[in-house]
Amino acid sequence: WWSIPVIAAICWSLFSIEEVGHMIEEPFLALPYDQVQTKRVADVIKRDTVNIYKQQLGVDLATREFEDPAKLVAPVPRDIAYN
Repeated sequence: WWSIPVIAAICWSLFSIEEVGHMIEEPFLALPYDQVQTKRVADVIKRDTVNIYKQQLGVDLATREFEDPAKLVAPVPRDIAYN
């Protein structure tokens, strides 16, 4: 008679693990659409990337032209940057 509760517990645990897997695959599915701010995050990443290109490489991504090399920020040596 112990087989029925044991099988029920095993089935429950396996279905629970599968449900956790579904939640991990799509974490934003439970949130309303207006709470997922992926566009805002993408805009911040784009803004920061454009600024990095402009500061470090002197490239204006809008016109694809190089700026004056004298204005470029010199890279910080690795041993100084991480100490």
